[in-house]
Amino acid sequence: MTRHLLDGSSAEAVQEAAASAEWAEPETLSAVLVPESQVRPVLGAVSGATIAVRDAPGLEGLSLLLVPDAHGRSRAALLRAVRDREAVVGPARP
Repeated sequence: MTRHLLDGSSAEAVQEAAASAEWAEPETLSAVLVPESQVRPVLGAVSGATIAVRDAPGLEGLSLLLVPDAHGRSRAALLRAVRDREAVVGPARP
């Protein structure tokens, strides 16, 4: 499923991959870039449905986390989870 998201596949292809992975489709996803050494602590503080992509092209030394539904009040919790971890948090996107 992550390959479909990263490659810009159609929404239908992403939805089919999510269904086959039994991953509930969120309202939004936030992309978070985290140093590889910080992935475990961040994953422990965010939604268990977060997807960690450790082999994304062009991200040497970094991992991409796709955090579901980190908008509204959940956004503040995500920002607290990555504080002081040299992470970059993108906006919540549908």
